[in-house]
Amino acid sequence: DWYWETDEQHRFTMISSDAQSYTGPSLPPALGKTRFDYRLPDDDGDGKWERHAEDHAARRPFRNFIFKRKAENGEVREVRVHGKPIFDDVETFVGYRGTGTDVTDVMRQQDEIRLSEQRFRNLVEGSIQGIVVHRDHKALLVNQAMADMLGYDGPEAFYVLDSIDIYVHPDD
Repeated sequence: DWYWETDEQHRFTMISSDAQSYTGPSLPPALGKTRFDYRLPDDDGDGKWERHAEDHAARRPFRNFIFKRKAENGEVREVRVHGKPIFDDVETFVGYRGTGTDVTDVMRQQDEIRLSEQRFRNLVEGSIQGIVVHRDHKALLVNQAMADMLGYDGPEAFYVLDSIDIYVHPDD
């Protein structure tokens, strides 16, 4: 992780040298700029930047704000930051202080897991064979083909059963 500080206009006044060990030598020179200056055009749509700006305007602490930034080599990296407002002795707001973490690899792994899970779900749900995935005989995933085979309207009927053993032949 690295540390950073901003002034009352949210311009970076300090970024620890640790930042480059996590983000590589392509960390753009940020002193005098704001986090909002690094907002990528396609990093929107969910209102997170607007909420982040509201937190800044209200001088609220923030956690787990994840945003994308483009490195000098063109690679898009994802950064998670936490920050808290800093006030002087007379309670005048003087800026934020916080930490940053490059979470690009973690976010990519999470995307790969979601994609793998979706492929698995599509395989099971699209199969014409009846499929039940269970843990300790409690149904976790049942496809429509299995429900049709056993005369149910849908897979939901399996999820309320204590055990799927009533559908398993004693010799199996």
